[in-house]
Amino acid sequence: MRLLRRLLLTAAVLAALLAAGAWLALRASLPQRDGTAVVAGAEAPIEIRRDRYGIPHIAAQSERDAWFGLGFVHGQDRPSQLALSRLAGRGELASVFGARLLGTDRYFRTLGLARVAARNVPTLPEDTRRLLEAYAAGIDAAAAERALPPPVLLALGHRPPPWTPADSLLAVKLMALRLAGNAEEEALRAEMKAALPPEIFATAWPGGKAAGAGSNNWVVASARSETGAPLLANDPHLGLEAPAVWYLAHLSAPGFDVLGATIPGIPAVVVGRNRDAAWGVTNTGADVQDLIAVTDADIVARRVETIAVRGGEAEEWETVETAFGPILSAFRRFSGAGPMALSWTALADGDATLAAGLRLARAGSVTAAFAALEDFHGPVQNFVIADREGGIGFTVAGSVPVRRGHDGRFPVAATEGGGWTGRLPPDALPRLRDPPDGAIVTANQDITPPGWPHFIAGDWAEDYRARRIASVLAARETHSVAGFMALQTDAVSLMAREFLPLMLPAVADSPWAPRLAAWDGAMDPGLAEPLVFQAWYRAFAQALFERNLAPFRDRYSGRRPATVRRVLTADPSWCGGPPPGDCRADLARALERGLARIAAEFGPDPAAWRWGEAHKAVARHLPTDRIPLLRRLFAVEREHGGGPYTVMQANTRIDDPRAPFAETHGAGLRAIFDLGDPDGARAIVYPGQSGHPLSPHYADLADLWARGDYLTLPMTPEAVAAAAVHTLSLAPSARAHGDGAVHPATAATGSAASGAMSGESQTP
Repeated sequence: MRLLRRLLLTAAVLAALLAAGAWLALRASLPQRDGTAVVAGAEAPIEIRRDRYGIPHIAAQSERDAWFGLGFVHGQDRPSQLALSRLAGRGELASVFGARLLGTDRYFRTLGLARVAARNVPTLPEDTRRLLEAYAAGIDAAAAERALPPPVLLALGHRPPPWTPADSLLAVKLMALRLAGNAEEEALRAEMKAALPPEIFATAWPGGKAAGAGSNNWVVASARSETGAPLLANDPHLGLEAPAVWYLAHLSAPGFDVLGATIPGIPAVVVGRNRDAAWGVTNTGADVQDLIAVTDADIVARRVETIAVRGGEAEEWETVETAFGPILSAFRRFSGAGPMALSWTALADGDATLAAGLRLARAGSVTAAFAALEDFHGPVQNFVIADREGGIGFTVAGSVPVRRGHDGRFPVAATEGGGWTGRLPPDALPRLRDPPDGAIVTANQDITPPGWPHFIAGDWAEDYRARRIASVLAARETHSVAGFMALQTDAVSLMAREFLPLMLPAVADSPWAPRLAAWDGAMDPGLAEPLVFQAWYRAFAQALFERNLAPFRDRYSGRRPATVRRVLTADPSWCGGPPPGDCRADLARALERGLARIAAEFGPDPAAWRWGEAHKAVARHLPTDRIPLLRRLFAVEREHGGGPYTVMQANTRIDDPRAPFAETHGAGLRAIFDLGDPDGARAIVYPGQSGHPLSPHYADLADLWARGDYLTLPMTPEAVAAAAVHTLSLAPSARAHGDGAVHPATAATGSAASGAMSGESQTP
């Protein structure tokens, strides 16, 4: 027995030592924050100051080196994110994750995004290519400085190749894919039209409104601002992830100063400001994808792709190209009606989006921003802009196709006029300058003026958010930064206010009826009413769809408020009665099912029910999301308010049987810019700046974000210095200068290097 105890104790000590050693090794993969690093690729010394939340302020001696510095900090803080997104875009995920991701690789190889990106780089202006090369060199310099690969790449055994300008353009195209999925809806719409009675189809696809969530931006002119200068707000809505989609940064050089939100892999400030102008984006929702029914006569090339598979044999995969685009019929969601090719603007040549983004960073006025964006290709975006002189403006920027004889809502045959005749010129896209009321709002709603002659989209997001923002802005003559912060975190659901009067008469005898009737629609995390309403609406919508659209339920997903509204107001034939066509019984049964679901998950006492407990903002760590233990370790969750249609958009997967109320899509970034205060930008990202699970900045912004708090981001040198807690100097290597001499800035590396070896440079 004594021997056994000794053996167990020895095993425990060894396990502890191994764990400690592994932890120390992983700590060694954290980036250097202080001292000096000698790097290849910089042309002159660069200083990177970071504040207490890890936000870098990059001071360079040229714009070229400022973008090198951005690549360096992206490479320091988000190396796994960069590597995995590139693997996805290239269709190489199976090479590190195994056969379970072969389907994803087949799809991306068929799209050919990586080939298109590589083909487009040589067409970019020379100055743009030079800056893209500098950014890529910065990413590679960060990789060279790292003592160990980050944990995810170490576990996968993946050593990323050098970054290239084509990889940055590929990152842009991945975002375009994320924001443009209407081809799938085209295929589904066509299948449903062929299979359903016309009256059922008309209610399932009422037209003009879509189920999608999105983003908000708005701006007020000087006369509507308490600060005397324009105020601009933006909160883009995307899937919540850890690490975050967004990364805050500040770049400066003589004659160049820009601050805001970037996306790792892309050398641009997507949402931000310089000294003279600010800009923000929302997704336009333009229809930029079409399905074209093709024949063998339309095929122009066949290509055999070799897809490497970790732990298995490589697969040979044939892709087929037509004059209209790649054939997608090998994938189930596009296999319904013979060979279908995808026409998509992101697959076209002449993509100058990165050139436009780099010019936007230098634009000093609304006029200059409009000019910079004329070469913007995609994803098609609504830009709102303000400048220090008091101007405000809005423009749609991006490549919108001109169709021949159809509107893109259904697939069209190549033999019947399929295809495009070109793209709308910039002056054929909606644009607005200095409106009389001094305010502009976009929130994915229909942005075309009445009678607009050019087709942009057939479906737009519901206008609940746009109406709420506009009403709050109209209620006050002037606005403040604090007021904009409150509006970005506004949790009132106009959708709930609209639907409750349509639903409540059917359950007048329920004890919940008076509570819901008195509720103002605020999706407050401490209330039970939002949870009851969401559960009730979910159960009712699912019953309608399962009864009337059963063959398509795996793809016809979401809340579909336009359809449910039409059922409740104009087409009750979807309801089961009794009597037939009466929705009251369905609504009563749905409330019972919703309440039972809540009680089963959160207990039988309604006094304990809280929306926030069910509605946690879940930032998934995608590499470990399918591994339960690791998912719990690396995902970030916080209780949160808001809902699918509130200004603080906090969408859920209503069809997820396990967690239908968890927030999976929301404002991962909030930003507000006062053109009169260069040190007064407010911003927050979720969950943090770093992608390293052991970094103090992996999730240190999560609580602030969930509470609706913001960080202040300074621009002036004095304010930046006051906020700095770490300073890292990048010194060009002798090889970078090509003269065989050591650059003078390297003279200070001795003590800094020893500090880095001791771990001092990695302190939070």
